[in-house]
Amino acid sequence: MEELKDVITSDERTYEIMKKELMDLKEKYADQRRTKISLVEKRDYRIEDLVSDEEIVIMVSHEGYVNTTTLQDYRRQYRGGRGTIGMRTRDEDFVEHVISSSRLSKTMVITSLGKAYVLRNHELVGSRGAKGKHILSYIKAGQDEKVKAIINIGKDFDPEKNIVMVTKFGKIKRISLSEFSNVRSSGVRAMNIPKGDEIVDAVLVKPGNETTIMLSTRKGMCIRFRISDIRIMGRNATGVNAMNLKEGDEIVSMSVVGEKDGSKTLLTITRNGYGKRTRLEEYRIQSRGGMGIKNLSSMNKVGEIVSTAVVDDEDEILVVTENGFTIRFSAKNVRIMGRITQGVKVVDLKNGDKVSSMTVIKE
Repeated sequence: MEELKDVITSDERTYEIMKKELMDLKEKYADQRRTKISLVEKRDYRIEDLVSDEEIVIMVSHEGYVNTTTLQDYRRQYRGGRGTIGMRTRDEDFVEHVISSSRLSKTMVITSLGKAYVLRNHELVGSRGAKGKHILSYIKAGQDEKVKAIINIGKDFDPEKNIVMVTKFGKIKRISLSEFSNVRSSGVRAMNIPKGDEIVDAVLVKPGNETTIMLSTRKGMCIRFRISDIRIMGRNATGVNAMNLKEGDEIVSMSVVGEKDGSKTLLTITRNGYGKRTRLEEYRIQSRGGMGIKNLSSMNKVGEIVSTAVVDDEDEILVVTENGFTIRFSAKNVRIMGRITQGVKVVDLKNGDKVSSMTVIKE
């Protein structure tokens, strides 16, 4: 006891014990230093340097809530399955847009009023089954703006790539991706929209001499024309006529057919959960501004078209319903059928649920 009191009351005794213990540690564990401390070199670190570049799925609801999850959260199913909850929505809200991307990529948001915003994916939060955060938490959009397209633009703004936008009533515009390399959180004008019209879809494309655009309408019409029919324009341009629509019809989606996509098919998904694939050769190339050709039959049964996309057998399809259910299946599981057919059931809808959106995951 006296020795312990001596240690407590005597600094000299305490330091002596500490020195002995440290020397014992040095003798037992000491080895050559494996790291260097530099007082000269200085490096700025970005948050991206600390983020894993994993594959993700980004969903945006009709009311503007953004949720992001890892792609591996969705197990592959066979067509006709019911799916799993990908995003929790409010009673009157539903999932409207969905894309696959990566954590270190950027996402462009195109709104109904023709403005463009850029999101950094690593800043987005969420998890499977969560509601997510409202998009106004990330961008300074107006209350009257609605998200109409979300585009995976990758990690840089490749000047050889273009953004092609189309409006509900058939105006189309092509603009260089490099025009958006310095977009502020308040966004920039991407297209001058005629009164009463609005953007319905936008795609990223690296055009070639034989690249074509395919537009699909809600009432089952489709037109295909060369992208060279659309000249590259500035941000404030209105665009040119893309399609002559029948009364009451409107464009719902746009797809790009590349020069090497001849063996691919056009996947069509409807509101009532039906889908089909049709060979691209059945869609002849027309002049921009035409009425197009029929792409669907039995619409009273299968419902209006939600979206179309150019796919091959290796692609994965992610379909989202208004109630937030998500089903992932292989494109090759959807039967190849003629152009004027109704398709087959690809989503087992329950309790009045409807398909709201579809995206293609490139494997």
